[in-house]
Amino acid sequence: MTLNDFMKRVSEGDKNKMIIYKEGGGWTNVNVRVTEDTIIITPDMNEIFSSDR
Repeated sequence: MTLNDFMKRVSEGDKNKMIIYKEGGGWTNVNVRVTEDTIIITPDMNEIFSSDR
């Protein structure tokens, strides 16, 4: 899925909502890395949630 495909699924009113990556019974923080042709989202179990990124 491209970012554009994802954004088509999100309404304007929902764009300020938190994205929660859920796998299994709970949730986890994620790392986001943008490269020349991809956006890579991976779980990050080591950091405390922060909204300063």
